[in-house]
Order: sequence, then structure tokens, then C-alpha cells
Amino acid sequence: WSSQSFAVLLRSLVSLHQDHAATKFKVDSFYPLRLVWSNVFFTDRKLSFLDLYGGILYLNPASTPIQWLDQFTKVTQDMIDLHQHYRTQLQRHTQIVDEALGVKFVKGYTCSSRGYYDVIERLANKVCGSYDNNKKKEEENNALSSIEMTNNNNAVALERVFCRVESSLSQIDSTDFSSSPSRKIRGRRGGKLTKEGQIQVNANTMTTDSIIDSISLLSKPARQRLSETRHVQTITKETIKQLQYE
Repeated sequence: WSSQSFAVLLRSLVSLHQDHAATKFKVDSFYPLRLVWSNVFFTDRKLSFLDLYGGILYLNPASTPIQWLDQFTKVTQDMIDLHQHYRTQLQRHTQIVDEALGVKFVKGYTCSSRGYYDVIERLANKVCGSYDNNKKKEEENNALSSIEMTNNNNAVALERVFCRVESSLSQIDSTDFSSSPSRKIRGRRGGKLTKEGQIQVNANTMTTDSIIDSISLLSKPARQRLSETRHVQTITKETIKQLQYE
């Protein structure tokens, strides 16, 4: 969009808020929801205009202000509270699996917020050793305490690699280790290693065990590839500087 078109959208949105916020909105503030302009979520009826797992409220730029108002009035405080709950749980579960598996989990572009949440939750439950909801919080606290003690005892911490959760894995510039004879991966499919040194796992086709096995198998080559990539980047930067001063 052009800056002018975007400015028009914002003016219409501000006018809508001034005219109807006090009388028709069901919440005083939409925080911490984010507003995203997109028409993708309105061409697929299976997708909702409100992503409670990702905290995103989608508005179609082609819609009228009355249609925007209809969406705003559907948002309740219970929905915002539910998003806050999901966000808190995701942060807690991510901390557990990041520390336990020695990687940094991130959501890929092809993975939905719900799909990413489910993967991290399953991994956290696996790390804690139980799916019993009544004992989950106690086990998570024990897991965190154990992780912190382990980290304090380690003199040298290995640099973490990124583990990107996708719904479909790119076949370009990646290496598939699922059939490696050196380590059996539990499940139908394994993860992939990108040329940048990132591990990619599939939220739809990989089991919790196969994700853990893939991370264990790919962490070492991922760090090696990451180191090689950074070395090339350093040489490239130095070459560019030399050419600039010649």
C-alpha cells in the first residue's frame, strides 16, 4: 500500500473509534491485541478474524467502517483474558522446552499461532514427564528448578540454534536427516537443517518424539553450519570494507 492509502485507513479507523467506542464497544481497551490489515483471513471461511493464540485482530482494508465496527463489537473482555492466558502459558512452556532441549524455538511463517502453541505445549508436557493437568504446574516448577541447577553447573554454555516450527518444510536449501543410519527418529518424518544452520520441524506431520529426536540429531551439525555461515559473513564484511576504502 502507499503511505497515502494507509493514512486514509487510519483516519477512518480513528473516526470509527471516536463515534462508537463509548456506546458500542464491549471493552475499554483492546490491549494487548495487535491490529493487522489483511484480506487473506476473509477469503477462507475457516479462519477467524480474531487469533486468540497469536493476539491478532484482522481487519480487511476493503471492508466498510460498518463492517469493521461489527468485528470490533464482537470482541469481549473474556476473549482478551483468554489470550492473556494463552500468552502466559506459551511463555512458560517455551522457557521449559528451550532450556531442556538446548535450542531457541520460534514460530515459522507457515505455522499458525494455534499450531505453534500446541507443539510447544506437547513438548513441555513431554519434558515434564506427564500430561496430568493436576500435576502439570508442580512438574513444570520442578523442571525449571532442575534446568537452572544444570545451567549453573555448566562452565561453558553452547550457543543455541534456532528451531523453527513450520506447517510445511521447504525443500530448498535444506538437508533431510530423517533417514540417517546414525540415529533413528521416532515417527514418520524427521526435521531438516537449513543452509543458515537452523533446524526446521513440521507441526503437522511430526510427533513430539520425532521433534525431540531431530533436535538431538541436528543440533551439532546446526551449530557447525551456523559457525561456517558467520565466518563467511565476517569475511564478506571485511572484503566490502576494503573495497570501500580502495
